[in-house]
Amino acid sequence: MINSYRHKLDALHDWAEAARDVGWLTREDIQPLSQQDDSQLVSLFKEQGEKPLIVAFFGGTGVGKSSLLNRLAGEEIARTGIQRPTSMEVTLYLHRDFEGDLLPENLPTEQTRIAWHNQDNRRFVAWLDLPDMDSTARENAALVEAWLPFVDWVIYVVSPERYHDDMGWRFLQQRGNQHAWLFVMNHWDEGTEEQLEDFRNKLVSTGFHHPTILRTICADGRADDDFPQLEAIINDAIARHGLALLKSLGVQARIETADAQLGKWLQTLNGKQRWDEAASTWQSTCERYLDKLENQLATRADALEQNLRASKRNETAETLSPESIAGSLWSGRSEMIVEDLVIELANALQNLGLPFRPFENRLKALQTEAPKTIQAPLTEALELAMAKPGTAWQRALYKTMDWLSFLLPLAAAGWAVFHLANTFRYATLGERPFLGVNFAVHSALMIALAWLIPWLIKRRIKPSIVSSIRQGLSRGIRSARAALNARLDSVWQSVNRDKAEIVEQIESFQQELAKLKSNAHQQVGDFVADEPGHAARLQTPAVTPP
Repeated sequence: MINSYRHKLDALHDWAEAARDVGWLTREDIQPLSQQDDSQLVSLFKEQGEKPLIVAFFGGTGVGKSSLLNRLAGEEIARTGIQRPTSMEVTLYLHRDFEGDLLPENLPTEQTRIAWHNQDNRRFVAWLDLPDMDSTARENAALVEAWLPFVDWVIYVVSPERYHDDMGWRFLQQRGNQHAWLFVMNHWDEGTEEQLEDFRNKLVSTGFHHPTILRTICADGRADDDFPQLEAIINDAIARHGLALLKSLGVQARIETADAQLGKWLQTLNGKQRWDEAASTWQSTCERYLDKLENQLATRADALEQNLRASKRNETAETLSPESIAGSLWSGRSEMIVEDLVIELANALQNLGLPFRPFENRLKALQTEAPKTIQAPLTEALELAMAKPGTAWQRALYKTMDWLSFLLPLAAAGWAVFHLANTFRYATLGERPFLGVNFAVHSALMIALAWLIPWLIKRRIKPSIVSSIRQGLSRGIRSARAALNARLDSVWQSVNRDKAEIVEQIESFQQELAKLKSNAHQQVGDFVADEPGHAARLQTPAVTPP
């Protein structure tokens, strides 16, 4: 499977499903991605008739085909030695993904020995080890001929000692002129430049124009040779074949579709004009409904004040707790105002083509908690108002009159006692007459007035508990409106933070898809395991079939 593409597109699909679950996308938004399920190997190879890139190895006995194959494959997939089992048979080396009978039925595999390997970077290349063409067993010629129409690359291996035997490549030349050819002179440590030039001349004389001949040494402790160039050519062929498979799978089209969807989502979620308009509509709608709610609460507060004032005893208000008073202001009408606010905000967002579901849960929570949001500042304001009724100057004057209502009568009584005692002393000496009833009456009146005047003033200016409750409700209603407005603003800000994160994730997916589209080697990363910088060294020589 094409893991790099599958991984990115599956990750995008999973992300889109998660975004749909929280409401940023709709089912219609992700339907184009959901409809593009990956073609499975069985569909690609068995049903669509595709096949792996088939690289066939030909050559005489002892030229080192199996050693070269092992070196290319990166593991010991072919057995070496003079008595190889493959000397008299065709062997097809496949990745274990193909064990599930995924090859097209027209491939001649019935009389072919199949061996398996686990090299993931060679998943879609099949190494075909054909019988030695110089062997005495000619019964395999029909099987070789059956395989030739499916061969993409022919790697003909010779050695400095055996390149004179041209029976094999002449056989292939007559029957396999639709392939790309590579000639490899193996055991180059035993060869000379003259032998290489002689072999080239033989190939040119038989119709191979500009043949590519590479020199390899597959023995242990081998020196530098042309193997990196050979590997680069094969890697490039695998990459080209991988791109063809990608086209068969429609992956490029899938990426274009996914990229287009990302662009649409980004346009919706990152459209500044629409979101600015939504922000303005959000603010004006909230202000309008908060005005309604404030007026509703003020009306309930007026009614409560009238009921308290109409009660026979003012002490009735004193028995009420701030919580009960604050709770009495919230009514079914208040709930309807908040519910209408949520509905209108939803309609406004949807009319602008913006997703509402990210707001939905937050607004539902706000609607559920609205009574508490309103009651908390009301209760706090009432507690403060009832604990300190009236204004500061009113409380100070009341306290002053309270003290005067005690001190002034005491001072008047002191003066009357002093005057009575003093007059009595002089009267006993015969210097003055004793005080009469008039003094007693006037002294009592003075003492009474000294108490009555501050008491009357104190009574007059005593803060009313009902007035205090009304003042507390007025301050509490303003605070409650501000608290609910802060909650609404918090909903908008939190959704905008989530939106910014979603936009960042979409842009990240766009960058990843752009990399996949722009880098062919990255597109077929499952086919070619390039080391860093290796792709830049891929220089494919001209390979001209006869």
